[in-house]
Amino acid sequence: MPKSRLAILPGTTHIGMMQQADVWVPMVNSFLDADLDAPPPSF
Repeated sequence: MPKSRLAILPGTTHIGMMQQADVWVPMVNSFLDADLDAPPPSF
């Protein structure tokens, strides 16, 4: 999937993520607001 991103949240479970919304909500917002035509970041 060329326009996907990987986010790893250490020490979480599917249920535990609800308690860490302050961590993943900004990641989701950043993904949704991103320019899909921008070149991928270089590492």
